[in-house]
Amino acid sequence: MAECAYYAKAVFPSEAQAKRESERIRAFLERMAEAERAWLDEHDVPGLFGEYGDVMAGLGLVPLDFTQAAYGGNLASPASDEAWEFHQRGNEVWFKGMVWHFADWEPLRDALRTEFGALAAGWESEDACESSHWGHIVVS
Repeated sequence: MAECAYYAKAVFPSEAQAKRESERIRAFLERMAEAERAWLDEHDVPGLFGEYGDVMAGLGLVPLDFTQAAYGGNLASPASDEAWEFHQRGNEVWFKGMVWHFADWEPLRDALRTEFGALAAGWESEDACESSHWGHIVVS
């Protein structure tokens, strides 16, 4: 499946909270990538759901089927040889990854607000904007 760059931004009440949450977000993104790679390698849905239930719950995808979440692009993460690009600037956390075209990061946006306390969050794919990708992201 083809990939493209996806960009996300989360706005926190303070720089201190953004710094604190950036490490938790980074760990969560790494768990998303692990879950996706495990699903692609094994397709053992019951085992994966047990092991990565935290990811599914964090994305608000329970009781959605793990396979639906993976095929729907909700777990879309960088390929195993591609790392997340991650920045914390002031009270904002920005990150980017090469993921499946047409991935759906709405559950991830919602998790940034509900699980990590962002005041607002948004995402965009490189297909939707021409330059300054993070500048085009509408946060809500």
